Amino acid sequence: KDNVLYNLNNSKIFCRLFPLILVEGFKSIWRLYDYGIYNTACVMGSYLTEGQLALIKTYAINGIVIFFDADKAGKEGADLAKAACLKKNIKCTIETISLADVEKEEDGPAELSREQVYRYLNEYIR
Repeated sequence: KDNVLYNLNNSKIFCRLFPLILVEGFKSIWRLYDYGIYNTACVMGSYLTEGQLALIKTYAINGIVIFFDADKAGKEGADLAKAACLKKNIKCTIETISLADVEKEEDGPAELSREQVYRYLNEYIR
């Protein structure tokens, strides 16, 4: 997992125009694809590794948007990822899912409606 970002092989062509949207898991990738958002990859957890940072530095030329789950692990992982990106001079934004938008705290992008996802990500996918 250290050197893999799931779906980067498909999303890297979209990173020429848009930032890479990073989510935690596979279901979130699938949901965003269902909604027509293709510049996405997942870290397969809530922790960004050094190998994954190297991939981001290479392919995410417009930076990244961290769109992790609404729970404590997602928020902490997003903060750690942003700090790691700043050390590597990678442009990084965090989009934090409001607990008002999810049924359970551990929910994330996979459980959001199309309208909710576009509200969070609209400026990164035009």
